[in-house]
Amino acid sequence: MSSLKPALQQSTLFIASILCARNCRKSPGFLTARWIKPGLRQMKVTFATLTVFLMATPALARDFYVSVLPFQVTGNVPQSHFNPASLPVQLQQATSFLLQLNRDYPVDDPLKINRSLPAATLQTGASPGVDWCGYSNGTHVLLGEASFSGTQNVRISLTLKSCNTGSNAGQSARSGSLNDLQSLLRDAINGACARFAPNRPPSWPESSGEWIAVVDLSGSMASEKEALALGLERSGFEGKLGLILVSENGARLVVPDQNRASIISILKAAPSGGEVRLNDMAAALQELRKLPQVSRRIIIATDAEASSTASFESSIRLLKSQGQEPVLLETSGLSQSGRAFFQRLNRSLKLKDPDVTYGMRAGFAEGFSLFFVQSGDRFYTAKKDLTSAIRSGRLNKNDLDPVATVNLRDDRLTLRSVIDSYARKNGLRLIGTGQLVSGLESSLSALQQSASGSQFKVLLRNDGSAFWIDVESRAMVQKLMQYKSRKIYVGLQLQPGPLGPQNHPAAIYIRSADQAPTLFLQKYDHVRASEKLLKKADVWFFLVEVVDSR
Repeated sequence: MSSLKPALQQSTLFIASILCARNCRKSPGFLTARWIKPGLRQMKVTFATLTVFLMATPALARDFYVSVLPFQVTGNVPQSHFNPASLPVQLQQATSFLLQLNRDYPVDDPLKINRSLPAATLQTGASPGVDWCGYSNGTHVLLGEASFSGTQNVRISLTLKSCNTGSNAGQSARSGSLNDLQSLLRDAINGACARFAPNRPPSWPESSGEWIAVVDLSGSMASEKEALALGLERSGFEGKLGLILVSENGARLVVPDQNRASIISILKAAPSGGEVRLNDMAAALQELRKLPQVSRRIIIATDAEASSTASFESSIRLLKSQGQEPVLLETSGLSQSGRAFFQRLNRSLKLKDPDVTYGMRAGFAEGFSLFFVQSGDRFYTAKKDLTSAIRSGRLNKNDLDPVATVNLRDDRLTLRSVIDSYARKNGLRLIGTGQLVSGLESSLSALQQSASGSQFKVLLRNDGSAFWIDVESRAMVQKLMQYKSRKIYVGLQLQPGPLGPQNHPAAIYIRSADQAPTLFLQKYDHVRASEKLLKKADVWFFLVEVVDSR
């Protein structure tokens, strides 16, 4: 029988260690045992001392997560924005969502915790002084209070309570206007939950870097130069901008600078005149040797004839081999042979090929005018003004009348030459043309967004409005396309862009109807019309139908 003593000691210690591991997580402790010698017919084992020092740990093991409770809401709630009866739970949902984004600690499902709470708590909120840990099996509960004084003064306060110690583990309060509600919640979460490691949400793609515009200053490029200046001004590019201004007298380098407005002013003021050949453009690219060796985008704008192309092609190939990014703009004055040459280089060197649309109003002595449109090698006419549609990149070519250029007997096929040829072909007397309109604004904006790593786009429809979003990964595209022709809630981080809201391609959140934070639910048209809602860190949800991808 005495041989059982070591085995019983080991078994008892093993069982005690299991109990301690289950109930004394993170608690130091020790245990001792004293054995009383058993009698002949039975062995009696007694624990003389079994002492476990708990750090106020409850009897049941707790799981590692935070339960966010319905908010207490006080003050003058702006009822034009909120339903006071549902606001406690809406704030709970919003805080749970933001907590997951900003801190690296599991968060309880609000639906789950709410099923265990007293029904009245969902409308009145969780008041202090109550042991809310009894309703959660998590290690922490987060209590919140929102106090409103109209829309201009909102106070958010949060208290994190540890269910292991029974004490407050963090507290924070923030005040501001209703427009800053998401920011107030985020800051209060980060303050009250500072003991949890921070999450690092994806940062916005940088639109910085360096662009250099190599501009042909010949007389025929005067309108193109103005259009390029306007496009650069409105493109949304935020990096350094430089110039190489090419005239028949040589090239002038304007060193890249962060003060883009000053650089664009230099471009606008540069005089146009004379003739510039393609060889002159090639020689001007040698000015880049004066700059430090960094990767930069070289935007080349010229209408020079493609009669002698060898030196220009060699220069472009050298730039590409050095890690630069040449971009060949097809200007409205570039001839058909020039466009074919640029297109060949784009294909062979796999260069970015911005699709630029141009337009110009032409008036005729017969008492009417037409708006002529050029998109690559195709030309169209329309009776109405298309300036806004071209500049915004929202021109629908299906609404235009195509021009049969094969009947014009025009070898150059530039925008101006097509207008002249069209008039001759139809027996019209051209009396003048209007200002050149270009889509460079939208094309350059798309060019700078392409540097952000966004390779894919998905078309969504919200409340009758369709819009494309940028998507960073193919996996997310596939995930979204699983819901094609179905309604889902999609959360987006948005910032103002030259053509409307731009979304963060890596910050896309798909939620079901019971998971979407309804406090952040918006209509896309409302967000697009209200720039004050477009804050980089905020997330807005939309009930959308997934339409298409590319």
